[in-house]
Amino acid sequence: MRALLVGLMLVASSGAGAVAAEDGRLRRAELLAQKNEAQAAVDIYRALLSEGRDGKDLRYNLGSLCLQLADLGCAVLHLRVAARMDPRDDDVRHNLDVALEARSDRLAGSPVVDPLRVIGEQVPARLARLALAIPLAVLGLALLLLALAGPRQRLRSLARALGVVGACSAVGGASVYACRLLVERSAEAVVVVPQTPALKEPDAAAAVAFTAHAGLFGDVVGSVPGMLRLRFENGLEAWIKESDTALVR
Repeated sequence: MRALLVGLMLVASSGAGAVAAEDGRLRRAELLAQKNEAQAAVDIYRALLSEGRDGKDLRYNLGSLCLQLADLGCAVLHLRVAARMDPRDDDVRHNLDVALEARSDRLAGSPVVDPLRVIGEQVPARLARLALAIPLAVLGLALLLLALAGPRQRLRSLARALGVVGACSAVGGASVYACRLLVERSAEAVVVVPQTPALKEPDAAAAVAFTAHAGLFGDVVGSVPGMLRLRFENGLEAWIKESDTALVR
């Protein structure tokens, strides 16, 4: 099945040569994965994360291994983090789609689409920052040239032209950056246990709206000690035990 073929093809972490010299655990995790010792590889990746090591490739490898192990909560969590880091990576998107399709939950109703959020999710963070920074740099250059131009008409014309280009580009760049910022500031949580009750109120004794299964995720729109209020893709909201979830960050 194509899903499994892609799901099991792991990639070496960025700067693999230098990192392997510094920490042989990354290379060991990759070798274990190649030997189909997925759980041992997962344990190494989780240890590295707990020590502050992170990155798109590490998250992709970890999420793909969790998908292989049918741990859908772990798979969705780490593949969504990888997708946030690099929304244009086709392998990440494919494996995430496979994990989402494998979930038990099928929410009724149509997804609630936020067009600004959709734009932000398609733009890598670095590209969004460049989309804002480059036009501002062009504007700065235009102002500098205008200040130095004096009576020189050609230089003044060039400065004005650069100013127009920079101003127009800055509007578009600021819009893209704002969309990306919306994504980065959104708090999202994934159910990481096999199943947990989704409650109508933030009380363990409250009525159960439905049973949430591993891999279901939503935006965090409220919280009380020990509970998170999640808004799911179809707009439905419910309270989930915080201990049964993990944040996408």
